[in-house]
Amino acid sequence: MAQLMRAVETGSAEARYQLAQLYEEGRGVGQDEARAMALYRDAAERGHAGALNDLGFIHLQGELGQETDSDLALDYFRRAADRRHPAAMFNFAAMIDDGKVPGRGAADAALYLYRALRAGTARSWG
Repeated sequence: MAQLMRAVETGSAEARYQLAQLYEEGRGVGQDEARAMALYRDAAERGHAGALNDLGFIHLQGELGQETDSDLALDYFRRAADRRHPAAMFNFAAMIDDGKVPGRGAADAALYLYRALRAGTARSWG
């Protein structure tokens, strides 16, 4: 934990993301949804694709004390997909398929799914 905290202090987006997950789940630290959200947002602002994707889910599902906001979720998924995050590409494709992305259709969804499959395995989707 000390090593992770030092990495957070140096500005590491990955360390912020990992620490956010710990606070969200209460693993090794007290569960703190507000702290988790702050760390996810900070990691996302630093371009961390996993944090962007997780924020998409948080806003889509209304988790961690957040209101459901499919438009914000879509923006997070798109930004993470632009960084070639496999799960985000899948999530963005699903939103296209659900008709939630104006001007995008089945061919666009298929392209994102194809890119998701080419980008990585399910193990890297977390």
